[in-house]
Amino acid sequence: MEGVAGDDRQERVREREHASTAGAIESEGRKACDTTPVRTVTSEDEEAFGADHIDLARRIASEVFDQKIAMVNDTLARLEQSLRCRRADCKSGAETFDEALERRVPNWSVTDKDPAFLLWLNEEEGLSGRTRLELLNMRTAILIWCAQPSSSPRSVS
Repeated sequence: MEGVAGDDRQERVREREHASTAGAIESEGRKACDTTPVRTVTSEDEEAFGADHIDLARRIASEVFDQKIAMVNDTLARLEQSLRCRRADCKSGAETFDEALERRVPNWSVTDKDPAFLLWLNEEEGLSGRTRLELLNMRTAILIWCAQPSSSPRSVS
């Protein structure tokens, strides 16, 4: 009975770590998209070139970049649609993730409970300064986040 309780505890810890990592990744993704534009035209530029020329340059740049942004958003929408289709294919497949893992790594469920393996996962990986478990959880969270359909299309603005 103690083994079952320990398994439940380990599962809850993993779920909390996963949720925490997924939230951090989503937050970082939002920060990257929500940048405030930096003012590039100085008052000296306005004096040197005049407000009319600067306004013309801004309108031209806006036309060019609006077209580029529309192209990027179209590409992003196609990629998201493709991802939704691939996810549907994966879900409809006969093999689940656990089955695939067990097939590729025999006795995985035993290894996953091995104290030596768990200690190894909690050791710091040399290059990143993070534990192997943190890296694994981050990668899993990224894959899960990327596979989720967004409630509204993601776009570059």
